[in-house]
Amino acid sequence: MAEPRKNLTSLLDELARRPDRPAFALRTPYRRFTWTAGETHRAALAFAGRLRDSGLLPGERVLIQGPNSPEWVAAFFGITAAGCIAVPLDESIPPDLFHRIAAKVEAKRAVVASRRSGELQGNTLVVDLLESLHRLRGEGIPTALPHQAEPSDTAEIVFTSGTTAEPKGVELSHANLLVNLAGIERGFLRREWYLRWLLPFRLLCLVPVTHLFGQSVGILIPILFRSTSVFSSTLQPMRLLQFIRRENPLAVLAVPRTLGALSEAVLRELDRRGRLRRFQGKYRGCAGRSALWRTLATRDIRRVLGWRSWIFVVGGAPLDPDVEEFWARCGFAVVQGYGMTEAAPVVTISNPLEGVRGTIGRKIGRQEVRLAPDGEILVRGPNVMKGYYSDPTATHEVLGDGWLRTGDLGELDAEGRLIYKGRKKEVIVTAEGMNVFPVDVEQVLRRLPNVRDAVVFSLPGAFGEEIHAAVLAQEPGADSKKIQSRANERLLPHQRLREVVLWDQLDFPRTSTGKVKRREVAATVLASRAGRQDLGTEPLLCPSRPATALARLRPEIARSVSTLPPGTRLAEDLGLSSLEIVELVGLLEEESDIPIDDRLWRPSVTLGDLERLVSGPAAAAPVVEGPWRLGVPRDSQPEDISAGDASARHIREAKTRGRDRATESEAQDTEAETRRLSMPHWGCRPPVRWLRALLRAAFLRPLFGCFVKLEVIGQERLRDLREPFLLVANHTSLLDTPSVLFALPRPLRGRLAPAMAIEAVPNRLLYNLAVLLFNAYPMPQSRGFRPSLEHTGELMDEGFLPLVFPEGHMTRDGRMAPFKQGIGLLALETRALVVPVLLEGLHTRSCLPARAGRPGEGPA
Repeated sequence: MAEPRKNLTSLLDELARRPDRPAFALRTPYRRFTWTAGETHRAALAFAGRLRDSGLLPGERVLIQGPNSPEWVAAFFGITAAGCIAVPLDESIPPDLFHRIAAKVEAKRAVVASRRSGELQGNTLVVDLLESLHRLRGEGIPTALPHQAEPSDTAEIVFTSGTTAEPKGVELSHANLLVNLAGIERGFLRREWYLRWLLPFRLLCLVPVTHLFGQSVGILIPILFRSTSVFSSTLQPMRLLQFIRRENPLAVLAVPRTLGALSEAVLRELDRRGRLRRFQGKYRGCAGRSALWRTLATRDIRRVLGWRSWIFVVGGAPLDPDVEEFWARCGFAVVQGYGMTEAAPVVTISNPLEGVRGTIGRKIGRQEVRLAPDGEILVRGPNVMKGYYSDPTATHEVLGDGWLRTGDLGELDAEGRLIYKGRKKEVIVTAEGMNVFPVDVEQVLRRLPNVRDAVVFSLPGAFGEEIHAAVLAQEPGADSKKIQSRANERLLPHQRLREVVLWDQLDFPRTSTGKVKRREVAATVLASRAGRQDLGTEPLLCPSRPATALARLRPEIARSVSTLPPGTRLAEDLGLSSLEIVELVGLLEEESDIPIDDRLWRPSVTLGDLERLVSGPAAAAPVVEGPWRLGVPRDSQPEDISAGDASARHIREAKTRGRDRATESEAQDTEAETRRLSMPHWGCRPPVRWLRALLRAAFLRPLFGCFVKLEVIGQERLRDLREPFLLVANHTSLLDTPSVLFALPRPLRGRLAPAMAIEAVPNRLLYNLAVLLFNAYPMPQSRGFRPSLEHTGELMDEGFLPLVFPEGHMTRDGRMAPFKQGIGLLALETRALVVPVLLEGLHTRSCLPARAGRPGEGPA
């Protein structure tokens, strides 16, 4: 049995033992960036050395803020290896809160993502860019040993609140963080003899690593299991479906809201494939069946997600019972955990093999868990925090008698499993003295027709606190009075709602783990009610989704964007470039949770067109029959659907058919383009590559020498470039591609993949010939270029070298034309080294000097 770990730095030794295995990866829509265990180890120790050289002493605080990434992991372990205390901060916190926390912990240094670094100008903090740690992974291992902290030393300070009050920092020691991991590691070592044949596992982590739940399941446990943790740069559900298919993770680690969004995305994908109705019938017959039967009966889900993903690990917020039922009935193991930052962080974990839904499981490790007389969950054990940083008063309030007062309410079932009831402070006490748990009322609301989500809160009334709710409607035109009436029919007398408000924003305000900010919702409704006597069915006013996305894209028009008329054209009136259109599509996908095909975009597209695009039928989850709520209520019956509802549905369907006819001609215009835009993956397969090399040596190279006398300058600069890079060349003739091909060093020629303008390809025969001879792929000039950008990233992940002509057309006179803005997006999203190539003299067909510059040099 392994010796107990003394501190977090000991986990670096695990990385050093198997340096070549993939440890962490970042999946973006365009690339996959993988760090081996050895690279993570080297980068962490190199960053620790940088902190020491700057004069930081053990025990000093270092802020770290940024998205999930291997660089974040290296920065975190670098801070601990230097003996400093990590202070992880969520990406969403405003700059003023960032500065307040920095002052509170007296931080001298911060590690932040480059896009947030501008907010720290004028601050006394020394700032390291998170992206700069990418370069440290190639350095040699420093000779200085990492600092060996004592188990009682503080490892990190995690701030759990502070947007409306003084921020509180949870001070956690190395022992706090390692105590629960020790039991997990012992269990793994006992079973290692048969689990080693399955290693390494692959885990897809969709939880912020700035929170302890994300750190535990996304960083620490994968290291102990010698597995690979994959982070995602986006939480857009349709993108996540693609990532799960490509990554084939054994487990997906998510917050409940993300898991619910994945459920709806799966249903939309089944509907798109025409398999939804068949799935509904199979799903209904799965109740009470064995796991094997459920898995085979609902195998259409596996066709969407793949056959290697079996487990969902959920935490950070309560899980909707209907979402849990859906995935469990489809044969997935749903593991739900309960905990809090003050408990470092896990308190209980459910066991999916027991087949019991709706509980948060039993305690783990050496903890003690009991319920106070009022139902509050109390925890005691070696995992409980040291206290709140520099706040003895707040520490005494929650740890005065040695038990951690969680502020959560719970119940125990007959088998000792914990059932979560909600936050103690959120319990509503009515004028009659009755206690109402908001979560109970919210579950009833979510099961009603046309209700996507709901939040319940109290507002002062004439005789005391009254129960109110805000709901997100599934489709436009919802009637808040009807929702209130139907909910009250299902609620107990003391739970009944005084008012229901339609929340007409994209979503409720939430924390980074998906919890609704209930107080903000109540304050917004209260402020809105103060401005008018009766809300009735009138929703809260807010900008449309496209307007909101435009405000994020163009901050300078944020104040006036909500007043822009629907007929405002993106290109002609707002001056959006193709690069900005791609970014706008991504923002709309993130906010509306639906995929948008940018091949349908025209330069004359208007704000009104975008609003219809994101609010049409595709924006809502399909109606799926069954005893669970994902677009249909659990307890709704056919008689709940009135004639008026049916009529409204027919009207919506008629409008949909009208829009379909209006876009039919546009679809026909892009049909041929769509066929030609299919990415030629076959060109990268080994047999094709072997044939290509043979044809080049036997025919193409001798034929090319008959037309061009090639002179190459700067070829030696490419020899030291280790990772895939992007070749960018000017475009003067049809011989540009073979010229660059034969100007490359011989080992690189087989890796070239030139992008060609799809508009310049006259027919399918020439297209296939270009793929065969050059491994070419299409890159449209006007629209529909996102598939090409994604294919460019896939090529680079496989070691190919894309060649792009950013002018967009041949100049024919040898002069350099302005570059298209899309090259900037391509370089940014692929994070590639850019090697500029200057072609001169080719338009005369006499000689051709090809100059390869260093990355970043040349006519960029």
